[in-house]
Amino acid sequence: DFLHSSSAPVNLMATDVLHHPSEQELLKKIADLQRDLTTERQRNSLLHEELKALRTANVHLQAEVEQEEEFISNKLTKRLAELQNEKERLAMEVELEEEFLTNTLQKKLDEVKRSKIDLENQLEQEQEYITNKLQKQLEKVMAEKHELEKLLEENASNLMEKLLERLRGEQLQASKSVSVAEEKLIAR
Repeated sequence: DFLHSSSAPVNLMATDVLHHPSEQELLKKIADLQRDLTTERQRNSLLHEELKALRTANVHLQAEVEQEEEFISNKLTKRLAELQNEKERLAMEVELEEEFLTNTLQKKLDEVKRSKIDLENQLEQEQEYITNKLQKQLEKVMAEKHELEKLLEENASNLMEKLLERLRGEQLQASKSVSVAEEKLIAR
């Protein structure tokens, strides 16, 4: 049954058995198979390098995402600090004005207090808006990062499975050819 297999290399080998190929022909076939195996190993090495490059690109992409997150965080922290300083400055002004104002200026003082409350409300709304906006941006970046990681893992896994399956098939075929050649040599 092995000699009547449907694969082309085995059929050629079966025909060669009937014609009793010379040792030199068998050695040439072995050398060809070894050269093919070397070529496949080189291709496998190139694919490993490509996978390594993809992983490196993924690391760089993650670093960029982290830098962007840090930039956004720093920007928000700076803005919050500015707003806090402004709030503190306004509070100090109000306190100083309260010390120096007389009863005749009480109406003006009440206006300043209302202005302060409005500014605090506006500040709070702005902080909430900025926080919500940055949270949405962060969620979007994290979702994109997750999708890219998932895609990279799927591509790498599929590629490795295909390569391993192909390499196993070619190794099995090469092994069969070498076995037939060895059997011929032993039969002599």
